[in-house]
Amino acid sequence: EKWHQRFFGQFVWKNYFHRRAGRLLDRNPIVWLQGYSVEARLGKWGWCLLSTIVLSVTPLDLGQFTDDAMVLLVGTVLAGLAYSAARSFADEKRSGALELILVTPIRERELILGRLLGLWIGFSPTLILILFGWFAVTMWHVQFSIGNRAIEIFSGDSWVMGLLSGWVLLPVMGLSLALRMKHVLAAWFGTAFLWLLPILLMKTVDLGHLIPWWPTALVLVSRLAAVGLLGFAWLQYHPQRSGMKTLLLCVGLPPVVLLSLPYHVGWSNGVAGFQAVVLLQAAIATMLLTQLFKQLRERRFVIDGGSA
Repeated sequence: EKWHQRFFGQFVWKNYFHRRAGRLLDRNPIVWLQGYSVEARLGKWGWCLLSTIVLSVTPLDLGQFTDDAMVLLVGTVLAGLAYSAARSFADEKRSGALELILVTPIRERELILGRLLGLWIGFSPTLILILFGWFAVTMWHVQFSIGNRAIEIFSGDSWVMGLLSGWVLLPVMGLSLALRMKHVLAAWFGTAFLWLLPILLMKTVDLGHLIPWWPTALVLVSRLAAVGLLGFAWLQYHPQRSGMKTLLLCVGLPPVVLLSLPYHVGWSNGVAGFQAVVLLQAAIATMLLTQLFKQLRERRFVIDGGSA
C-alpha cells in the first residue's frame, strides 16, 4: 500500500481531483467504476504516449508519411480497446459485485451506458491525438507542396474511418461478449472476429475483376443482411410489438435502405465500401446489445464457476 501510494497517489491538485471524482461518482457511479483503477489510468495515458511516439517518428521517415505505421498504430489501439471492453465485467463477475449491482436501483440501461461512456472517455484522448496528428501531417505535406501525397492521405486512408467505427462499435461488442464468455481472452478474440468479419467479407469484392456483377451483388446482400439483423434485434428488444406494424417494418425497410444507398461499390471506392462494412458492423453490434439487455434483465451471465 505504501509503494502503491508513492507511485500512483495524487500529489498535486488533490482537492480538485477529489471534487471531480465526487461529482462523477454522484452523477454516474458506473463511469467512475470503469476508470478509477490504476490499470485504467495507466492504459489511458499509455496509449497517448504510444501514439505520440509513433506520430512523432513517422513523419521523419524520409520526409514521408508511412501508412503502414498508422495502420499498425490504429490496429494496436483498437485491439487494446477491444480488450478493455472484453474484461470490463471480469472483476465484478469474479468478486460477485455484478450481482449486487443488479439488485440496486441502477437500471440495466444505466449500467451499460455507464460502461460504454467509461470506455469511450478512456480512449478519447488517444483518438483525438491520432486524428490531430493525421491532420497536422497532412497540412505539413500541403505546406511543402506535396499535393498529391496530401490528397491521398486526407481522402484515401481507410484507417481513419476504421478508427472512428472501431471506437464506437468495439466497446458495444466487447461488453456483450464479456457476459457470454467465461474467459477474457475468448471474449477478446470473439470481439475482434466479429468486428473484422465484415471487413474480410468486403475484401472479397476484388472478385469483381473476374465476375462483373459480384461487387453489386455482394453489397446488396450485405445491406439486406444488415437490415435483417437490425430487424431481428428490434424484435428481440420489443417482443410485444409484433403484428402488422412489425411485418410492414420488416418488408418495407429493406427496399428503402437499399434504394437510398449507392449500388456501385468496390473496395477501391473507399466511402461506399466503408459504408457497407459499417452497416454490417453496426447491425452485429445492435443485435449483441439487445441480447446484453436481455441477459442483464434475466440475470443470465457466465461467471468463473458457471452460469449465474
